Amino acid sequence: MITVEMMQAFFSDTRQKNIEAGKIWSIDEVCRWSFFFVDEDGDALLPVAQHMESLGYTLVGVTEPDDEEDPFF
Repeated sequence: MITVEMMQAFFSDTRQKNIEAGKIWSIDEVCRWSFFFVDEDGDALLPVAQHMESLGYTLVGVTEPDDEEDPFF
């Protein structure tokens, strides 16, 4: 589970890395977030996709892993 403290550390670390690298974008502005869900049965993910869409997310696609790719990394 991702805790509030973990997210706060992520944002703090990202701000610091941007400063050190001289980046001009801000993590505090609007950002695009990506979510990935994995299941051996791709059809089992369709209700999840529908639920995420009902929350206002945009489904980009459902893909199958390559033969050489481990879907569970």
